Amino acid sequence: MLRTNRLSASIMRNFPSGNLKIRHLTRRKMEKKIKILNAYAGKGGNRRRWPSDKIDVVAVENNPDIASMYQAEFPMDKVIVGDAHDYILKHHKEFDFVWSSPPCQSHSGVNFFLNSQGVERYPDMRLYEEIIFLMHFAKCPYCVENVKPYYQPLIRAQIIGRHFLWCNFIVPKIKQPKDSIGKMHGKKQKGHSRPQVENNMVNAELGLHVFNCAIINKQRMVADFHSTETHNNCYAVRDEPSPKVFPRKEKPIA
Repeated sequence: MLRTNRLSASIMRNFPSGNLKIRHLTRRKMEKKIKILNAYAGKGGNRRRWPSDKIDVVAVENNPDIASMYQAEFPMDKVIVGDAHDYILKHHKEFDFVWSSPPCQSHSGVNFFLNSQGVERYPDMRLYEEIIFLMHFAKCPYCVENVKPYYQPLIRAQIIGRHFLWCNFIVPKIKQPKDSIGKMHGKKQKGHSRPQVENNMVNAELGLHVFNCAIINKQRMVADFHSTETHNNCYAVRDEPSPKVFPRKEKPIA
């Protein structure tokens, strides 16, 4: 009995917490990296300032050439060449944070110009498919990013600069230059000087800001906010009137 008591005292003296296994588990949990899905990754503008030592990223891009550019920029990320829309549906539960930037071309204001030139196309509704799906079934923070649409958005969004954000957490506004996509290799790039593949990139500072809100700062979920003041501050999309429609002038019947 005396020997048993001495052994117990020795354990408590060497391991004051009383359990060495708990210490190892806690350390292992602290060192666990954040799993992120970066859908429609492009060249990774949104990813550029995320802390690589804290994250484990799976990037999905359907263009092999652009995917190769991304892999060269972020060699530690796992890059998948494939359909990001389908990948979100099948794998969203595997991640701690989901970022999606679906193609914006069919939603942007440039469609007014294209329509006047005889180019007519429908908005790509996969944008709203992803928003609705993640709103109801995502168990982690998510952000669906796109440009300001030429129509009244079907679902309210948070707006920062030229970016519309559909998130399940609050993203406070930050200043965004209209003609800049952020710092690339220490230099700011202007809209008129960048190639098309970089024209589609998300501002690097905005990508970091959203990441911090979702993961580091753990902003409160949108569902926790119900006041008019919060909606007015966080949701810049209000009930605006629809664009004016000018009816075609009919020629008088002779």
